[in-house]
Amino acid sequence: MPNVISPSTAAPSGNTFNHYTQLLEQIVSGQPLATILTAIAELLEEQLPDALASILLLSEDGQFLRHGAAPSLPQSYNEAIDGVAIGTGVGSCGNAAATGRITIVEDIASHPFWHDYKAIALQANLRSCWSQPILNQQQQVIATFAIYHRQPQSPKTQHLQTLANLSALTRAAIEHSQINKRSRLAQTLTQHLPVGLMVTDRHQRIVDANPSLCYATGYQRQQLVGESPELIAPELNPASFAALVQQAGREGWHGELLCRRRNTESYTAEVRVSAVHNEHDELQYSLVLLTDVSENKRSQETIHYLANYDVLTDLPNRNLFYQHLSDSMERARRQQQAFALLLLDLDYFKEINDQLGHEAGDELLMKTGSRIRQCLGPSDVLARLGGDEFAIICHGDWLEMANQVVSTVHQPCRLRHIHQQRVTASIGLAIYPEHGDTIERLMKAADQAVYGAKALGRNGYCLFDSHMEESAREQASLHQELHTALEKQQLALFYQPLVDVRSGQVCQLEALLRWNNPRLGLVSPDKFIPLAEKTGLIRSIGHWVREQAMQQYQRLVDLNCAVPIAVNLSSAELYDDQLAARIGAQYQHYQLPPQALIIEITESLLIESKQNTQAFLQQLQDLGISIAIDDFGTGYSSLSYLAAFPVQKLKIDRSFIQQILQDDRKQALVSTMINLGHALGMEVTAEGIETEHERQLLAQQGCDTIQGYLISQPMPADAIEKYLQQII
Repeated sequence: MPNVISPSTAAPSGNTFNHYTQLLEQIVSGQPLATILTAIAELLEEQLPDALASILLLSEDGQFLRHGAAPSLPQSYNEAIDGVAIGTGVGSCGNAAATGRITIVEDIASHPFWHDYKAIALQANLRSCWSQPILNQQQQVIATFAIYHRQPQSPKTQHLQTLANLSALTRAAIEHSQINKRSRLAQTLTQHLPVGLMVTDRHQRIVDANPSLCYATGYQRQQLVGESPELIAPELNPASFAALVQQAGREGWHGELLCRRRNTESYTAEVRVSAVHNEHDELQYSLVLLTDVSENKRSQETIHYLANYDVLTDLPNRNLFYQHLSDSMERARRQQQAFALLLLDLDYFKEINDQLGHEAGDELLMKTGSRIRQCLGPSDVLARLGGDEFAIICHGDWLEMANQVVSTVHQPCRLRHIHQQRVTASIGLAIYPEHGDTIERLMKAADQAVYGAKALGRNGYCLFDSHMEESAREQASLHQELHTALEKQQLALFYQPLVDVRSGQVCQLEALLRWNNPRLGLVSPDKFIPLAEKTGLIRSIGHWVREQAMQQYQRLVDLNCAVPIAVNLSSAELYDDQLAARIGAQYQHYQLPPQALIIEITESLLIESKQNTQAFLQQLQDLGISIAIDDFGTGYSSLSYLAAFPVQKLKIDRSFIQQILQDDRKQALVSTMINLGHALGMEVTAEGIETEHERQLLAQQGCDTIQGYLISQPMPADAIEKYLQQII
């Protein structure tokens, strides 16, 4: 039996608003039905690029389906199915018309409904067909709206919503053609359009309103008829609305207005106003379409906030700071002035974090940000770049500011209401344009000055000078040692387990790279990974990491405790055009099953050469490798990027989890990200879980998996094997 689904309709997005308005105007103006149906079919194919649309109309005797519109189907196929009989099991459309219910045939070649028509369908290279019956007000079938694909395919919610929305317009067009009276057209539109619609007369009074508008505003239809549009949109008083209708003219007017529901709640609506004239060019009535976009605007505001601000301190993040820095450079260049860049590191912040815990460390960062704010002038800019690193753009006396900031940060600070803590800061100063005339050079100079301040004993500041180039030479030494780290087996993978929130079972491992340097000891990945990326060593290191992870998976298979293993992918590796092929060769060499390996990427990678990145990730997915977005919320990807890429997993950065129990705003942000991930069909993981209360809250919010010290610290290979054998 075919799948039978009853899709729920949803308001069309803003991108299709223009098309809906144009179709409505075509219907109102009495355009031929064939023209309108063809436009509707083409709109569906535009919204669903892989789909081919077909509209079949009920014959006058109600026994057959006749061709209505199918702009992209072969003419021979259209002729072959023109006049197909209505009956149960007669293709997708014949069955939909007979049963009055949507019919989903995912594979024409194997489905019994298509036995008599399979040959002509396959000859036309058609492999699936979903057919939606179109019913009139008496719930009688008047047509079918079908979507074909050139490969077997099952529908997604997007497909069914688009089909349902356009079926409503198709119904309006067909009934108008049958009735051939404009008064009945208005009734059809107002009853079935999936967006709010009100119709006003030439005196700017509401003469009709559809159920969608009544539902959105809380008014009943009889409460709106005879009223001014001002009742719904306070800005549309009679004079303003008359001017707006005149301004709309033939092209229509489109914008956003603040609207008001019956319960006095305000919401933002996307509004389209169209004026309808008679044959004497006299205004007959106006159509006002309204769509509630409040939730979309809130989502966009959340995305903008995540892209430009640090959640912990509410300061600009690195992305926004670079914009400010670029603007300051351009302004200083034009005015031939100088300004200072101050980079600040908290001294021994890691030790404070380790001794007092991450919550105390986060509290210290928030209080430090608040204190530094008090030192700023009106045109200065403060940002948190990440970790314990802050940055300041100073247009005033920078030496006085550096002294003031050092003194302010050093004031006693009570953490967790218990610990009285004194902290110090090391500040590096670089002057534009003397020490650097680009962002990269100025940041590099200020960063070297920070190391100079630390070398002078910390708790102070240092102005950049040429002697600081010595630090660059140390980086060169580290680079040389990194070259031989693989050969000398100084690199190792540690593994941290991820746990399914609902079952409590380990469901995945993340492989984490470590370097035991003979001269420097354990070197943090934050130190050597950027160096490896800059020098190109990341390619061989990345290859080695994946090789080790796949070998480890095979060992776990032998021990009967295998779970998928995730490895991180550096954006610098994407410069290798053969990367996907190399990963595929590794994957096939070890004969790993699908989803045994997970590749984690950062948000920033999504927007770097979008087309190439998308193709690369699709190649990995075709190999059976899952894709996860790591540290989500710290980059600046948009919803369109998230939706465009073949990503199955989303990992919320630990910075959002810190203090989530005490911060309602963080809870709201995490909940939004979980819902966003689920809406895009992704599995959501929260990183940095350290307490049982955090686990319980995330479980309530619907998070799928968690990772952090509450579960386990990263372990070497032999330890993780014993760990998994004990619990699996």
